[in-house]
Amino acid sequence: MAKLPSNFRADEHDEKMDFPALPAGEYQARIKSSEMIENSKKTGSYVKFIFEIIEEKFGGRLLFANLNLVHTNPTAVEIAEKDLAAICRACGKVSIDDTDELHGEELILKITVRAATSAFAESNDIKNYKAIPGIARPNTKASAGIPEKKKTRRVSFDD
Repeated sequence: MAKLPSNFRADEHDEKMDFPALPAGEYQARIKSSEMIENSKKTGSYVKFIFEIIEEKFGGRLLFANLNLVHTNPTAVEIAEKDLAAICRACGKVSIDDTDELHGEELILKITVRAATSAFAESNDIKNYKAIPGIARPNTKASAGIPEKKKTRRVSFDD
């Protein structure tokens, strides 16, 4: 039993809105927030990212991604690391110490639609992260202190 702090009146509140899945495709989004959360089995942690669509038609809609960065399954960690690397590259970041450094960054999300099941409604999955074309991003190698490979030109001397 949960004793409420006061009498709750359902007629004083709006009903919960239903948000159908977005159509599959690519959407411009902003990283709204992230946090590290311990998984339910207490065997690892994941970063929960919240992305906000910034395009006019679906502006304000939220999409979520959970990246299993600490997990007993090495394949899960590898997948999460690849996703985090794609997010960082899309945002022009080579190295981060905290996912807060990504908050406010804009990128493109490629999403698919997961079919409804008897237990869950149709939903979206984020399949890829890309930079928004036309937005200047820092040169990733130079910003990480990695020297660029110099182009070499072959010169031949004819005798």
